[in-house]
Amino acid sequence: MPPRPWNALTGGILPLLAVVNAAATSTTSSLPTTAAYYVNGSTKTFAHTTLTATGTDEAVIIVKETGVATLSDVTLVKTGNTTSSDDSSFTDLNAAVGVETNGTIYITDSTITTNGLSANGLHTYEDGTTAYLSNVYIHAEGDGSHGIYTAGGTIYGDNLKIYTYDGHGSAIATDQGGGLIVVEDSAAYTYGALSALVYSTGNITVRSLTGTSAIAPVACIDGANSFTLTDCDVSSGTENNGVFQIVSTVSSSTTETAYAYVNGGSVSETNGTYALLFVANIEAYVYLTDVAISIRSGMLANITADSDWGTSGENGGTAHVYLTGIDVIGDIYVDDISAINLYLIGSSWTGALNEANTTGSASVYLDSSSTWTLTGDSNVESISQANGSSIITGQYRVTEIA
Repeated sequence: MPPRPWNALTGGILPLLAVVNAAATSTTSSLPTTAAYYVNGSTKTFAHTTLTATGTDEAVIIVKETGVATLSDVTLVKTGNTTSSDDSSFTDLNAAVGVETNGTIYITDSTITTNGLSANGLHTYEDGTTAYLSNVYIHAEGDGSHGIYTAGGTIYGDNLKIYTYDGHGSAIATDQGGGLIVVEDSAAYTYGALSALVYSTGNITVRSLTGTSAIAPVACIDGANSFTLTDCDVSSGTENNGVFQIVSTVSSSTTETAYAYVNGGSVSETNGTYALLFVANIEAYVYLTDVAISIRSGMLANITADSDWGTSGENGGTAHVYLTGIDVIGDIYVDDISAINLYLIGSSWTGALNEANTTGSASVYLDSSSTWTLTGDSNVESISQANGSSIITGQYRVTEIA
C-alpha cells in the first residue's frame, strides 16, 4: 500500500465550501450522471458536515477531470434508485461517492450510507482515478449496492467497516474494466445472495480482514484476474458453488487463467453443502498457505462444468491447487470434462479424490513431509511421492486410471 498522503492533506482542514457546482451533469455515462456536489478540475475540502443526495441516478459527490476532494469527518447519505443497474456497475451512476476521469478523493473518519437500487457506497472508474479511504464506515442497502467498487480505477483503504445487506452487493468489488483495490486492517459483512466479501474482475489484495458472507462466497474471480487474502479471518455460509468461486463468463474456447492466493489466517465453510473451492470454465492456480481451514460440508474442492458459465461440453474447470503448511479434511470432486492437480507441500490432507471415478483428470503430488489419508476409494491419473511422504489407505484404495 502506498504512503498515506491523506495525513498531510487533512491536517489543517479548510472550512466547508457550502456549494460546489450543485447538481452538475456528466455525459461520460450512457445516462447523464448528476451529483449534489461536483468537484470538476479543482481542489475542494469538506469537513464536519453531512452531504446528501435523494434523486434517481444522483450521486452525493463526483470528482473528475483531475479534481481532488478531501473529506474528513463527513457523513454521506444516498437514497434513491438507479434507472440502469448496468450503468451503475460500469460508472458512478447513483453511487454515494463517484470518481472518474483522473479524479482523486481522500476520505477519512467518515460514514457512507446508501439505500436504493444499485446505490454503491464508493465507485471509481476509468484508468487514472484513485480513492484513498481511512477509518470509513460503509453501509449499503438495496439490490446491486456494493461497498467499494471499481471498474478501471484504483482504491486504497485501511480500517474500513463495510456492510451490505441485499443481493448482488459485494463488499469489495471490481467490475468490467478491472481495476486495483488494496484494503487492510478492515472488516466486511455481507447478508445478500451473490454478495461476496471480495469479487474480482481485476486485482484485489486484502490484508487482515475479518468478515462473514452470510449466504455468498467469501471471494470470487471472474475471468483472467486475481485476489490475494493475507492474514484474514473469514467465513461463509454460501448457498451456491463454494467459499472461493473461480469462473469465467467467456463462452468461447479461449482459455483464461485466474490466480488466487490465501496466506495465513482462517477460513470456514459453515453452510454444510458446498465446497471450499469451486472452479468452472477456467484454468485456476490456487495457493493456500498456512491457513486454518474448516469445511462443514466435507468437500474441499468441486471442479466441474456449470450451465451458468461457458458453452456446454466445453466449460469444465482446470485447477492447480497448492497446499502449503495445511492440515485439512475434505473430499475432491472432478467431473468428466474437468481436471485437478493437487500439490501437498508440508501438508496433511484427509479425504477422497474422484471417488465417483469420472473420466476427469486428477493428479496428486506429495513432498517429503506430506501425508494423504484416504476416506474413500480414489481414482487418479498419476501420483508423485517424494521419499518420506505417506499415503494412508486404511480400508480404501487408490487406483491409477489411464
